[in-house]
Amino acid sequence: MPITIYSGANLKKLKKDELMFHIVELYKFVELFDGESIVKLKQENQRLKRREKQNETDILKLFKENKTLKQENERLKRKEKSTNTLNLIELWIKENLKYSEKETTSFSELIQGYTLWLDCAFGKSMKLNVQEVKEHLVLYQRDCPLGWKDSINGTFTNPKINVTIKENDD
Repeated sequence: MPITIYSGANLKKLKKDELMFHIVELYKFVELFDGESIVKLKQENQRLKRREKQNETDILKLFKENKTLKQENERLKRKEKSTNTLNLIELWIKENLKYSEKETTSFSELIQGYTLWLDCAFGKSMKLNVQEVKEHLVLYQRDCPLGWKDSINGTFTNPKINVTIKENDD
């Protein structure tokens, strides 16, 4: 019989053998929770709580690592995109420009040529970053044998580069 049935007035109504049976059942129940068992249960409970805390710490660490990896992934994507853009600018310079010690070409003409080249080579879907093109052309000019001379090459805002645009043979 369940232990909870017997309480208060119910215990007084039990016959002697039923009462003895109930006492034996209670004793068995209490034995389940003797001192040693309780200590083991407490230890197991503490171990589980430590493990739960460790799991929470691990999860937080994984969230932080995931966030860091996402940020690194975004940085690498931006870097790859930037590298691809620079590679396109270098390719355009190689294929379409010719170094000239005597002539300069204005940035507006060069950006027009670059835009036309992008449209022909890749269609209108390519996004143009004028500032990157300008920076790359200025670096190109600085690395040339003539270098950068304000009197010849103008300003960074409106540079003139010692190149000519190659004529198409088409």
